[in-house]
Amino acid sequence: HSFQVEGQTLDDATRVRLLLHKLDASAYEKYSSYILPKIPRDVTFNEAVSTLMDLFGPQQSLFNARYVCMKLSKNPNDDFFTKAGRVNRECEKFKLVDCIDSSNVLYLYSSDDAFIRLNVLEKIEADPKCTIQTLTKEFKRLLNLKHETRMIDNIGSTRMQAVKQSTPHQPGRHQQQPS
Repeated sequence: HSFQVEGQTLDDATRVRLLLHKLDASAYEKYSSYILPKIPRDVTFNEAVSTLMDLFGPQQSLFNARYVCMKLSKNPNDDFFTKAGRVNRECEKFKLVDCIDSSNVLYLYSSDDAFIRLNVLEKIEADPKCTIQTLTKEFKRLLNLKHETRMIDNIGSTRMQAVKQSTPHQPGRHQQQPS
């Protein structure tokens, strides 16, 4: 990508020559044999890039690439951000614009995070083009809410425990006193 940007002022033949110069001998041989009867100087830069991608680029079907995204994200030992980054990298690697859909996002959360999963799915429904970064921000916000709710619950249960412990149990308190 940077070569296409930085080399855009060069003519096509020079760009192709510089690009092919980066190949090792066996890759160059494979490329030049593949484009026959053309010779490398007769190929446009875009054609050369396309051919090189066909020969040496990722060789996975869309289904297989999506499966890899889902499979990578299922490691239970990773935190959400690691999983999200891994999925994002795979989607970018295979140019899967639609990789972040509900079926893939479901795998990013453990079963303990049903509340978070539901809210993220609602976000995807509201904005189908949302990115993994947007979902990560939403996840972080929801995770903070979940943590704060637990803190409040713990304060409440601690107070309840303290009240129970400070009230002495008096036997027979509820029984009627003889008159």
